[in-house]
Amino acid sequence: MSYASVIIQVDPTTLGQSRMGGVTGLIYLKVGGNSFPDSGWDDFPVTILAWWLRDTLSLFQNKASSVQCSFMDGPYSFGLRSVEGKCYLDLIARSSSEESVLSTHHIDPKQLLDSQLSAAKALLAECRARLWDSRDLFSLLEAVRNTERAVAA
Repeated sequence: MSYASVIIQVDPTTLGQSRMGGVTGLIYLKVGGNSFPDSGWDDFPVTILAWWLRDTLSLFQNKASSVQCSFMDGPYSFGLRSVEGKCYLDLIARSSSEESVLSTHHIDPKQLLDSQLSAAKALLAECRARLWDSRDLFSLLEAVRNTERAVAA
């Protein structure tokens, strides 16, 4: 069985920082050639990548059998679940009354973690180049370090 490719797309040239320190910019998933939620999705990539790394790592380390990774803006998230040694990605949209799984993909969790790490490092490098500092940037740096240590072990 083949895996669906999952790539976390970020565009460091779109980043902006609020007075409160929040960093906004493009972030979305490329799953088998399709964009989720959309190729122009603007959100808080520094904040959500820190969340996603922690959650994906807990699944990768078998500390959880399922996790849900949310976007901050909009009704979108993706779920990761481990079933009998296989990892599945569910692309999810919420409404006020229900949650709908738009599609499900068999994935390699290590490939997803690697893509998250690559996106996180690109964001951190751009934020450093702009001399930005915030609690969210520190959280992302810690998530990257923890993930790298765990994957190397």
